Amino acid sequence: MRLLFLSICFTFSISGISQSGYLGKKNYFELKAGLVPSYKIQNIVKDDQAIERLKLGNMNYHLSYSRVLSKSFVVSAGYDFSLINCISQGHKFNQTVMVNYPDGGSGPEQYVLNILDDPKLIYHGGTISIDHFRLGSLAPVGKYTGISFSYGVASMQNQEVTVGKRGFTVNENFYRKVSEIGLDSTYYFANKFQVRSLVIKARFGRSYPLTDNLMLSVGMSFPLLSSYSSGASQNFGFSLFSDNKADDVNEVSTSWNKYYMRSVYFYNQMTIEAAIRYHF
Repeated sequence: MRLLFLSICFTFSISGISQSGYLGKKNYFELKAGLVPSYKIQNIVKDDQAIERLKLGNMNYHLSYSRVLSKSFVVSAGYDFSLINCISQGHKFNQTVMVNYPDGGSGPEQYVLNILDDPKLIYHGGTISIDHFRLGSLAPVGKYTGISFSYGVASMQNQEVTVGKRGFTVNENFYRKVSEIGLDSTYYFANKFQVRSLVIKARFGRSYPLTDNLMLSVGMSFPLLSSYSSGASQNFGFSLFSDNKADDVNEVSTSWNKYYMRSVYFYNQMTIEAAIRYHF
């Protein structure tokens, strides 16, 4: 009888320990911040000076709802937001500028100028993901691998951008370079530009309990396949990478659609993620 009693107690204790969900809670909200390593040059104009500074990383944010389906699987749906600085390094701009002549007259002249003040895109999107918790972990605690499907739109409208030529360098170090503006003109983006993106990412990470309701999750994600479209133009992510001539100073870009798609592409690279989860 004692052996039967101990067997029953052991069976129920194992069942209780292996119950899916965190302390029986199968739902949670997650607030996540992601850091995308950049090492790209950001251009800004400040106090009539053109500044090129190294941007080490780009941030994106994610709010989602998740449901524990079983002891191994969790499915999530969420909203994504990013403020995207366009990548203008090496991008040239054809512009007609009114020039004052030494004899007192003036007239239009065609110049190839740099973008001195990077435009910004606002990204809104949605993500559906499914995570598998590996052997030795019990959803949603422990190590996981997964896959996510994201769709979003990055847009910009009614924005002024300074284009011009950089003059003498005033100050320079590893992180930034400050130059005088030798020639400048303001370009106004009156039309609305949009970049639509579809990204499939692989995910892996680990979650750690903090309290009875809170959990910390850290991980990484990287794109497996991505597609970008703007207007009638459409490109896969790998083609934008292979076609990137950001360091080619002789390039004069004429495709604004590809310029914006390339900038959004850089925001969908390998991401380091940290999140707080509230379980209920």
